[in-house]
Amino acid sequence: MVRISSLLQTATNTVLFTPNKSKVSALTITNVGVMVATMLVGKWILASLPNIEVVSLFTIVYTVFFGSTAFFAVIVFIIVEGIIYGIGWWFYGYLLAWPILFLIAYILRKRANRVNMSVASALFGLSFGMLCGIPYGIMFGLKAAVAWWIAGIPYDILHGVGNFIICLFLYDPLIRALNVVKKTRP
Repeated sequence: MVRISSLLQTATNTVLFTPNKSKVSALTITNVGVMVATMLVGKWILASLPNIEVVSLFTIVYTVFFGSTAFFAVIVFIIVEGIIYGIGWWFYGYLLAWPILFLIAYILRKRANRVNMSVASALFGLSFGMLCGIPYGIMFGLKAAVAWWIAGIPYDILHGVGNFIICLFLYDPLIRALNVVKKTRP
């Protein structure tokens, strides 16, 4: 099992810094910025569709392709969402849910393919309301959290189905596109 502390240490010490560990890599900063931008724009474009989103797909693809660097993109995405929309109870759900998806994708990355990742994305979508309900329960009590989660089950079903379909059709093309970019980079 992957320990979160060792994952964070690896991401901080190995991925983000150059071999001498004294400077942040400009390429890494750029990659994180592009990852966050695509997550934000993708979410914004699909905002009118209830619980249909590409942030899950991007989180999975970026984790498979960039490894632990994607963790920082997830955290920056959450922070920017908080800046844009204000800090509410949903923000704490995001702080829990999105890193969990990153961790799942990170653990599965060695066996990553479109079917495995589509199933993981669907299960994440189905459980998103429950995950976001945990901070809600801490703040307002267990009964309120369960009532909120049950009321949102139709949206979680839509979220799970949408995640599955989006990931099934777009996972491979995005991985191929990232590989092309990687090969053409100087």
